[in-house]
Amino acid sequence: SLESLIALVRGIIKRVNVVASDVVEVNPKRDNNNGITSINASRLIFEILASYSDNR
Repeated sequence: SLESLIALVRGIIKRVNVVASDVVEVNPKRDNNNGITSINASRLIFEILASYSDNR
C-alpha cells in the first residue's frame, strides 16, 4: 500500500544519508479515470521532501 511505502521511505531517510530520489514510470495519459497513480506519485514526492526536511 502507499502508506507502507511512505513508512519505508521515511525509515530509510532517517537512517541513511539519502542525497537524491526519483519517481519514475508515471504517465498521466495511461492513468485510469480517477488519476490515482498520479495522485499517489505526487503524495510520495511530498512525503520524501517532508522527510528530508524533518531530518535536516
